[in-house]
Amino acid sequence: MKHTANQEIRHLIKSKGYSQWEAGEFLGFGESVFSRMLRKELNSAQKEDLMSKLQKLEERQ
Repeated sequence: MKHTANQEIRHLIKSKGYSQWEAGEFLGFGESVFSRMLRKELNSAQKEDLMSKLQKLEERQ
């Protein structure tokens, strides 16, 4: 089975009911930039930064 990079970030976005492009827009990235960023595993500091910012996304009902 192939490992998907940045699985924790992808799971957090999905658990809050958002798509990647919506999360990227919330973070100030263009759709394609955020998608490309997640293709390769981010370092720990980058992950922590994104995860803390994504925690501020409201969960959709």
